[in-house]
Amino acid sequence: MGNWHSCLKHLENYCDEKTTFKDIDREWILGFKEYLENVEKDTGKKTRNKNNNLFVGLSQNSKVSYFGKLRACINQAFNERIIPTNPLVGVEGFKTEEVVREFLTIDELRKLKNTPCKYPWLRAAFLFSCITGLRVSDVQKLTWGELHKIQAWDRIVFKQKKTGGMEYLDINRQAYELLGEPGEPNDKVFHGFSYSSETLLELRRWILAAGITKDITYHCSRHTFAIMMLNIGVDIYTVSKLLGHRFLATTQIYARVLDKSKQEAISKIPQL
Repeated sequence: MGNWHSCLKHLENYCDEKTTFKDIDREWILGFKEYLENVEKDTGKKTRNKNNNLFVGLSQNSKVSYFGKLRACINQAFNERIIPTNPLVGVEGFKTEEVVREFLTIDELRKLKNTPCKYPWLRAAFLFSCITGLRVSDVQKLTWGELHKIQAWDRIVFKQKKTGGMEYLDINRQAYELLGEPGEPNDKVFHGFSYSSETLLELRRWILAAGITKDITYHCSRHTFAIMMLNIGVDIYTVSKLLGHRFLATTQIYARVLDKSKQEAISKIPQL
């Protein structure tokens, strides 16, 4: 939601209240692309860059995100016949810049598990995401009513907040034990868990206390899960399903991070 709101703010800066769908043509869209290329990162925010002489533009992936949201809205307007033609035809978007995906190794996860954390719910939620791959948004809204017993397995049946798709995720005993004492069906599993700047700060403190110097955010728990699964030999199709990805190409990014064929090739280089 925050990304959509940020995109709206940039659109408000680019055009004005008199802008209508009639004004949105190819030139208007290309103009918005140029705007994203040249606008300052903190435009519209209360806290601006303290060094006024230093220009900091949007990151490449922010440009991709904002232009993609405009594209989605214009496509919907065309599909609903609000506009007779689609002005996006022939207009290319921004290319995604591949970023480093930080993750924790099994040894680092063990260190983290044995390190005290100021907030027990943060410790439980983060470790739970590392061994289930669940997004922070889905962990935050998880209720006891979404947990079911299927023979010997504990299963979470939930609707993904990001995609809206129904998911059926079996979890092992180790993950279940992180949930704590069961509550009422409508009770949140990780009671008191909120994702905020304070939570992120405490997560970083906990990571450092465990002797880990990597730049870890909560989302890195999904990276950790994906790479751990691939590392123990789970096929990429199954990993994709466990992560709830719609497209296999999304999961293949992790396969590039952990390319065992390359590692095996390098290990065969003879001693000089």
